[in-house]
Amino acid sequence: MKIPIIFGPTACGKTSLSIALAKALNGEIISADSMQIYKGLNIGTAKVKADEMEGIKHHLIDIKEVGESYDVFSFVVDATNAILEIKSRGKTPILVGGTGLYLKALATGYDFENTKHKQKNDRHLLQKIFTQDDFLVIGLNLSRTEIYERINARADEMLRCGILDEAQKLHQMHTKNAKKHAKTIKNHEFYEKNKIENANSDEARRYHQTSFQAIGYKEFFPYFDGEKSLEECAAKLKQSSRNYAKRQITWMRGWKDIAWIENNEHALKCILLLLQK
Repeated sequence: MKIPIIFGPTACGKTSLSIALAKALNGEIISADSMQIYKGLNIGTAKVKADEMEGIKHHLIDIKEVGESYDVFSFVVDATNAILEIKSRGKTPILVGGTGLYLKALATGYDFENTKHKQKNDRHLLQKIFTQDDFLVIGLNLSRTEIYERINARADEMLRCGILDEAQKLHQMHTKNAKKHAKTIKNHEFYEKNKIENANSDEARRYHQTSFQAIGYKEFFPYFDGEKSLEECAAKLKQSSRNYAKRQITWMRGWKDIAWIENNEHALKCILLLLQK
């Protein structure tokens, strides 16, 4: 049986569907979300809660401290190891997430030969273990109107659940790190603009790509800085989330060999039928 991948835009219902699928297939879930890897970022990333897991084991959640870097290469290595380990116990690995680059790199292959990563053994591990034929890629299809409505409702729920506390902690860390890396980032921007190699550019790039850039948190930074009202920042969160969902949908449309299904009461049955082919 092929390894199922459930891919879709934010707030489209991936979590509940993946848990139902895992129950049906005696499976375990591998998260493909670039922000749910971070410990402590729970509300803003809509991370699945322990009671929502319904006994299904989840992998690649809470594996990094806030501020640590993580990239597509790291994901492909970690996901590959998780797939092999799950299968060795006779269970079905199920990949779920909205970080399309991660999933596509795993399913279709990614050229890491020219990367600066030092894990030569990991590069060897990735050679020809999986191909697109090993996976069934499921794209969850909802109308843009419904997705936007879900996003707005989720943002309101996040505020009720205390996202401001998480955002404030991240903001404090961000302020501290911004001061620490101010010179490095300034130099990085200068070197990038002038196409000059910079020994510290990787450090600056990692800073820009960490959890400090997560949608759901950075939108509230102006509120903590006294620059905008809470209402303005909440509206910005909804707008940023809608724009992100739009980018996810556009990106998904460019991925060939996706099986599109409506995420409704028949979704689980459709996936099980597709897996039997």
